[in-house]
Amino acid sequence: MLNVVNTILPYIHRWRSLEILTDVWAPMFVALSHINPFILSLGAQRLEYLALSRCNEFASFSPDFYPESMKEESFFTPNDCIVPVQYCNTLLPNLRHLKLQGVHVHWSMLNLMLTRQNDVSLVSLELDYHSYDVRPSLEEFRQLLSSNPQLEMLKIRGSGPFASDADDDVTLVHHDYRFIHLPSLKNVTLGYHDIPECQTILELLDAPNTWRLHLEDESYKAEPEVLDASSILSFLATGVFSDVKHKSPSARVAFPGLTSLSLSSVKTGKRSFNAFLNSVKNLRDLTLNSMNLDEVLCSLLPSDSNTPDNSILCPCPRLDKATLINVRPGCGPRYYSSLSDIDGKRREHGSTSLQCEVREIVLEHDDEDINMDFELNEGFELDEGSEFLSDYIDDLESDRSIMIY
Repeated sequence: MLNVVNTILPYIHRWRSLEILTDVWAPMFVALSHINPFILSLGAQRLEYLALSRCNEFASFSPDFYPESMKEESFFTPNDCIVPVQYCNTLLPNLRHLKLQGVHVHWSMLNLMLTRQNDVSLVSLELDYHSYDVRPSLEEFRQLLSSNPQLEMLKIRGSGPFASDADDDVTLVHHDYRFIHLPSLKNVTLGYHDIPECQTILELLDAPNTWRLHLEDESYKAEPEVLDASSILSFLATGVFSDVKHKSPSARVAFPGLTSLSLSSVKTGKRSFNAFLNSVKNLRDLTLNSMNLDEVLCSLLPSDSNTPDNSILCPCPRLDKATLINVRPGCGPRYYSSLSDIDGKRREHGSTSLQCEVREIVLEHDDEDINMDFELNEGFELDEGSEFLSDYIDDLESDRSIMIY
């Protein structure tokens, strides 16, 4: 890693895309510690896409980051910064896409770098799999989102703001922070390790134009506790968590324009799911991945309302596509038949015709394909002097992307 990084650093003024992927922390630490002083002194004026991935989501289930000896010197740590604070926003002036997967940074410094004067902000932000002790504080997280009003895609999985020891779940979730207005936000992915983690993020967002939401339970699979997501669906439907007795005057639905919804491993009962579906009048596309289908599918059926004329309410009447993924082997035909029956009853009450797709879990694999993957992944070893890579970069006539594995 050191050889490669030292080879590409002289060309930092030409970087437009940089992606580093490692399976353990040490190589990432080496790369970032050597890039850091260059970023904080010279900047990367043309960099548009930055993705740093420690490809080990299981590390995030530990509350403490490890290895601890490499925790403090995070990326963007201002020890090497010779640029005055007021000019920090000139270091990455063209950054549009940022992905931090298992890689933490100096969050306050990042916010200074992203607080720009020219109304240009990130278009996509992804924060994944951070141990609790290296996550941003609630204020740092809020500032990160507020600094990027043009954000169009937000993906947070096993990450988000960190609650200090002085906070408990109640004060963290039901805080007095202002909403973060993100009018350009279209696509949101939330993968949560616990319910308060997801609630906190949802309560901060004011994204009236979001049309696609992916919600996933990413809690530790061996954990015996089942995370009941009823309060999350309650908030998505009404703007109020189910564990709150009184509705706040400022309560609002997080994503009123939702047209596409994907749920993965989310645990909830029929009643809360049905209430949620009745609230998303414009929903067109529904994907259920690894869900308890016997519980949730019946929520799509029309139901009698309490209106004087005994009219029939049909959840999400504009729904025209339903996809079931990771269905138990052999159960596909049964669930497809159930969806067909549900579709017929929905159409009797004026709903759109439903296109159905069912995908069962595939248990078999082709050994030849696996062997082929291994053969294709065999690469050449770069010599210690890195002359080949250096010559290659020198010969490039246009800017290219750099990806380090």
